[in-house]
Amino acid sequence: ELNLISVGRDVSNITISNNNLFVDCDSESQAPVKVIGIEGSNSNIDIANNILKVESKDSTAYGIYIYPKNGQIDDDIYILNNEIDVSCENSAIGIFLSGVTASKIESNVIYSKSTGDSPSSNAYGINGFVLNGIEILSNAFDVDSQILSYGISLNNPQEAYIHGNNLEANGSG
Repeated sequence: ELNLISVGRDVSNITISNNNLFVDCDSESQAPVKVIGIEGSNSNIDIANNILKVESKDSTAYGIYIYPKNGQIDDDIYILNNEIDVSCENSAIGIFLSGVTASKIESNVIYSKSTGDSPSSNAYGINGFVLNGIEILSNAFDVDSQILSYGISLNNPQEAYIHGNNLEANGSG
């Protein structure tokens, strides 16, 4: 697993801003590549005004990855005004969220491209699971895959508000 910025469990009041982060992973490792990885029970995290870019050969690649540990949730996560560019042969995911509540994703530009031809070579702008009270506002997505492309994919959301986004997706699956 490769992370440029990693935030562990039980952290609060963190700001990640005004960074230019680039990952180029050309190894044939199957470990995921994450520019920003946040795992655990965290709150009050701002990710704003960053340029995040990842190019990966075989691994699944994430611009921003937020995932709970031991069933805990993350809340008050704000992802604002970032440029996220993810390109790989496997799944390319701009923002991945799971177990997040009372959070906002706004005014981001997300490019996600999967160049592979395997069934798992999908592209996602945002891929979310078990979200509650999430707002996705005024983002621009350009998503491209030879298989399946998703601008916004939410599974089991509660109280999601999606408004004013610009979505472009290309896929042949």
